Amino acid sequence: MDNGRIKVVPPKGVSDEGKVEWENTLVGHFVGQKLPYSAVNTLAHRLWSDDRLDEVLSAENGYFFFKFRDREAMEWVLDTGQVSDPILGGND
Repeated sequence: MDNGRIKVVPPKGVSDEGKVEWENTLVGHFVGQKLPYSAVNTLAHRLWSDDRLDEVLSAENGYFFFKFRDREAMEWVLDTGQVSDPILGGND
């Protein structure tokens, strides 16, 4: 316990595995819009191509997780400015 609160510390291996699992992932949320997963998934793959984008996941709270094949692919998306709103086509 820490100041009357239960403190849970996962073993180091757990956080190391999680880091590897999520290291090439961007998190997105469309403010003011509730977009269906199928639309976001289809458009993200069209915009970023299957060569770069490995998988799109969604959470119940409206957040999307864009998992890229490698760091280079993820950084390409960040460097080209195509992350502000992939539904509308980026920062054009």
